[in-house]
Amino acid sequence: MGRERDSEHLASKEIARREAIKKALREAEKGSMGGPILTVSRDFLSGGGTIANKLAAKLGWNLYDRELIESIAADRKVDFRAIEEMDENVYRYIQEWANEIFLPGYVGQAGYMKALTRVLLSIVKDGNAIVIGRGAHLLIPTDRRLAVRLIAPLPARIENYVRRFGSTSEEARERIVAEDRRRKEFLAKNFKRDIDDPLGYDLLINTAEMDPNAIQQVIQAALRSRFDLTDSTLERLHPETE
Repeated sequence: MGRERDSEHLASKEIARREAIKKALREAEKGSMGGPILTVSRDFLSGGGTIANKLAAKLGWNLYDRELIESIAADRKVDFRAIEEMDENVYRYIQEWANEIFLPGYVGQAGYMKALTRVLLSIVKDGNAIVIGRGAHLLIPTDRRLAVRLIAPLPARIENYVRRFGSTSEEARERIVAEDRRRKEFLAKNFKRDIDDPLGYDLLINTAEMDPNAIQQVIQAALRSRFDLTDSTLERLHPETE
């Protein structure tokens, strides 16, 4: 009986958390919004982070990656390393709820997701931003964002890893597979979605088959089309940085 009650309690708290997120999104949609948001989901070592950084510099938009975690840390008033660890390792809900109950101040997954939602909503209100990962494409209202996923075949990513870190191919494969699994689990546990489902994104690009500059141009064209912007409007609103 005790286990059943605990299970029901966890389920009710999970339902309440999801309803709170939906309510926050509805309230955000009612408020004043800034410009467009580009969300970038990417395979590990696909070059997606580099592309997002260059595109942010070209458009003059804010980029949120590690900075996003720092914002969450500030929002929760906890040590940055605790948030960074939570972002890299997805724990089981039951363990986290227990830690929250018995260890006051522990940043469990539920607290992390609440803080993440608040930070993302504040980004939406400002607009003109690129957000990398963290399931942002599933939390930000669809009419406010263009969701892009950048992928690359495993062999190409292994080559990138070996070239960057000087490891063996076997070590590279093990690290990449483990990171892919963590990212997949993050979306599955928190959003009940498959990170590899192409229907979850507006644009899917294989970075191994296109030049990075061409990829940037494709994304810019998609932004102009999605938000009905002309070239001159894009340049006027978001001038290129030096």
